[in-house]
Amino acid sequence: MNVDYSKYAPEFEVLVNGNEVPLLRNSISSIQVNDELQSSAKFQFSINDEFGVDKGEFVWFDNPLLQPGNKVSIKMGYAKKLLYLLPVGTIENILSSGFTNTANQNMTVTGYDDTKKILNDSPKSKDQTTNQELKGNNIIKLIQSRYNSMNKSKLDFSPQETTKELSSSVTKNSLNTYGDILSDQAKRIGWTYFFTRGKAYYIDPRQKKKAAMTFERGKEIIEFIPKINTSNCYKSVIVRSSHPTSRNSIKIEVTAGSEDKIDNDGLTASQIAEKLGRESKDVEILCSDDEEAKIRGKALLNLLGDDLLTAKCRIVGTPELKIGQMVQINRIGKRFSGKYFVTSVTNTISSSSGYLTDFSIRSNVLRGI
Repeated sequence: MNVDYSKYAPEFEVLVNGNEVPLLRNSISSIQVNDELQSSAKFQFSINDEFGVDKGEFVWFDNPLLQPGNKVSIKMGYAKKLLYLLPVGTIENILSSGFTNTANQNMTVTGYDDTKKILNDSPKSKDQTTNQELKGNNIIKLIQSRYNSMNKSKLDFSPQETTKELSSSVTKNSLNTYGDILSDQAKRIGWTYFFTRGKAYYIDPRQKKKAAMTFERGKEIIEFIPKINTSNCYKSVIVRSSHPTSRNSIKIEVTAGSEDKIDNDGLTASQIAEKLGRESKDVEILCSDDEEAKIRGKALLNLLGDDLLTAKCRIVGTPELKIGQMVQINRIGKRFSGKYFVTSVTNTISSSSGYLTDFSIRSNVLRGI
């Protein structure tokens, strides 16, 4: 039987300012790309540097290719299948292992996807929108427009429409960034956002959907470290509000079990809290009517229970795995087997460990209890 060994050969490519640099590729001892929710992708790579006696300079420390502000693109995968894990990023830091007479000089280059700079910027008047219009999908579209004007590569965005979006209390001023407003909007309805591999997402993380991948102990899974978190569990959320334009006060209770479960089996955090005799979470939130109070209350109950069950996992390098996906975990016992939402993914290729993918997952249901 003929075996295609190319799929077992980890490979990566690094482009600097849009150009391949074969000598740089051969000098890199490890490379990593990390994606997380509500953040921008981070990259880093380490280089074994050499001192050229004839020129009196280091090959890479003194090379203008590796300096803050330069653009980096990274592909990772296997010999016949490389995927863009970082379409465009910018070098921010260059770290040294130190200089001695005996040790080799090593340098580490780090940076972020170009969405980071935009998230840290504040909306300008040229955005032609008012604060009341700065809802999640609106902000993503503004970020998309700015990103596409900065880079040759494009940031794609397919809005997931929602009827739950509410006006933001985060005022549009120089102190509030795109990231501030986007985070506030997501929190108000219990959604999340992220940017990965040239695409922007603003989604309901509990929306039921099929698992994109399945991992099993004894096969793909190298390491699985779970954690059950019940310290922040409440049996319900009570929202109270006194609207300034109305004499009527609002009081809405979102009861145990009202969360949007990512899987049908198991109990939610509020259901467990009810069994344990825990108290309710009582909050004062400015709401315009009962419907808004219900949306805010359910969003808070969902957020409080999102991390009921979390786990850190390690598998052999799998470039297809992405944040925002649902994955199925099998053969980890009744309590921990099931569907999870992926919250972070780190792909690492190194000369010492080969290609590994570390990822974090969460579930808002606890099975077997």
